[in-house]
Amino acid sequence: MKHWSRFTGIIIAFAALVAYISLLPDFLFPNEWSSALYSILGMDPFRPLTRPVWQFLMSTLGGLPGSRILPAAHLLSAFWGALCVGLMYLV
Repeated sequence: MKHWSRFTGIIIAFAALVAYISLLPDFLFPNEWSSALYSILGMDPFRPLTRPVWQFLMSTLGGLPGSRILPAAHLLSAFWGALCVGLMYLV
């Protein structure tokens, strides 16, 4: 029975990921995360690093050839949201 529960959790997490990706906006919401993205892009050099793990991931994803930081930020948020949905189901 535990095997089916884990499999169902993975399926639900994947469904949440598909739902989140299908609802991704193509614009940036004006909030605290937008100012953090501006600092990663170098537009605000005086902003302190308040979320080092998130900013490290965004800098890494934004620095890949051919990638843009806005879709990378939205996809990372969708991934973490789907992971949370899967983990909440398994708990």
